[in-house]
Amino acid sequence: MLDQNIDRLLWVIAAVGIVGAMIHTSDMEMTGLMKTVFEGMKAKI
Repeated sequence: MLDQNIDRLLWVIAAVGIVGAMIHTSDMEMTGLMKTVFEGMKAKI
């Protein structure tokens, strides 16, 4: 039980890190892409 929770937590941390890195690089390269990404996220929510 504990191992499964830790594994899930590590996956969440990894996903947040990867998404954060992608947002950071795309923000530095092209700011227009950021608006598209956020609009897509809002549409899914």
